Amino acid sequence: MDKIQVTIDPQKSLEMMARALDDMGKLFATLSFDVLHNATDQAFLTSDNPVIYYDPRVPPLAMRPYTIPQDASRIELLFPVSATMVLWGRTRPRRSDIGHRTISDRRTIFRINRLICRFGYRTIFATDTREALLIASTATLSPMARLDRMPAQGGYYSFGQFIFGPRPDKPKWDGPRKRPRMSPASAEAADEPEIAP
Repeated sequence: MDKIQVTIDPQKSLEMMARALDDMGKLFATLSFDVLHNATDQAFLTSDNPVIYYDPRVPPLAMRPYTIPQDASRIELLFPVSATMVLWGRTRPRRSDIGHRTISDRRTIFRINRLICRFGYRTIFATDTREALLIASTATLSPMARLDRMPAQGGYYSFGQFIFGPRPDKPKWDGPRKRPRMSPASAEAADEPEIAP
């Protein structure tokens, strides 16, 4: 089983993303949001995986990506919008408006950038090279889905979770790129009732 490669039709992947976004929307509806304005000379980073959420009570080295407590009592979300703004969501305190906070503490900017780097998949985007060491220190691990199997009577139990792990090379999809589209003429014909001979 470990040697089987499974490729994913990009169209099916997009359909699954729509379902995942619906579930994430329900989760995000429980959060309060602030826009964090960076007042330091150190820019926010961003990545090819910019929306991150986690349990803030877990120490950084023990943190697992996208893992939240079952009671969903503590969640934080970070989404870098630009080099000077990050959208910050959290479960407490609950508010309906979007607040604004100015951050002038470089340690807070570094903490946010460290999380952004850690959750990045392959690419981190920066406005300069000052964070090169931080980026390099997180370059070998990315959020990965892991499936663990445990033997059970007559088969296996499977447990899925997200971890920070090495990025495998994903097998490339070699099927059709797009689904065939109907021409306007055939679409009109399909809408007309059949005529009996």
